[in-house]
Amino acid sequence: MKILITGGCGYVGSRLVPYLLAKGHKIRVLDSLVFGNNIKDFNFELIEGDICDEALCDKATKDIDAVIHLAAISNDPTAELKPETTKRVNLDAIITLTRCAKKNGVKRLILASSSTLYGFKEGDVFLTEEDELVPLTLYGKYKAEGENASFALADENFTVVSLRPGTVCGFSLRQRFDLIVNIFTNHALSNGKLIIEGGKQKRPIIHILDMCRAYEAALHAPAEKVNKQAFNVVGENMTIEDIAKRVAELIPGTEITYVDKTDDRRSYFTSSDKIKKVLGFSPKLNMADAVKELCNKFEDGYFKDTMADSRFFNIKTLKELEK
Repeated sequence: MKILITGGCGYVGSRLVPYLLAKGHKIRVLDSLVFGNNIKDFNFELIEGDICDEALCDKATKDIDAVIHLAAISNDPTAELKPETTKRVNLDAIITLTRCAKKNGVKRLILASSSTLYGFKEGDVFLTEEDELVPLTLYGKYKAEGENASFALADENFTVVSLRPGTVCGFSLRQRFDLIVNIFTNHALSNGKLIIEGGKQKRPIIHILDMCRAYEAALHAPAEKVNKQAFNVVGENMTIEDIAKRVAELIPGTEITYVDKTDDRRSYFTSSDKIKKVLGFSPKLNMADAVKELCNKFEDGYFKDTMADSRFFNIKTLKELEK
């Protein structure tokens, strides 16, 4: 299968491209390379450019069997940095890409959505794909609107699927340390301290390699089972406090400090029943595997200056580009 991966040089993409290449697929990547190209040693076709460029989207989707759309202004804080740019990249570009893919005969489009579009839910309720979407941030809002816009263009010859992952964790060749498990691991290894703001906020978690497996499952699932469907992708549901405590157990000597005040209102657990039933997908890894994987990289000296280097943080990188 020939697959276009937008944002293929990003955090998830830099793990997904090698994964799918190893499965025998041919890969084309469309990426602006804002965060560099850490997978240049792999054998894939690269188109460098802006996902918002319609002519480029048209070029990139020609002679392609399936598209995995990862490109985005990623995570909630980064999306708030420049609202107009966020709308252009996270919503308008999805519509453009979907139209180009359909026009050029692409058979399947898989969207990288997010569980953040669920927003907030009290109690130990596990949200399903049928629950109301109440995004609290621009990132979540445009993810929800992007899903609806793409689903509206699907038909019997053009399948659109949306995956709603929990917070992704683990090692990538384009590493991020601005995602909760990775944040805590970095802080525990770098300065031995974790600061918990609030702590009762609920989060679904998914290992990055399991996320790659979920995209693979969505590629091969029968169209009639997945067309115009969204699927939660979650391995574990944990509170922020429980995540911190687990990291501290895995990295002995880590101190935890609590701060009552927090601006983070997002809180939700999600159910993985649908993806297991329809796609037969179940995670094989967990949060602890991600922490251990990162610890090994630190011990090997793979990472340098992880608390300050802007390459590891989306919002820092984008702010530097504005200077």
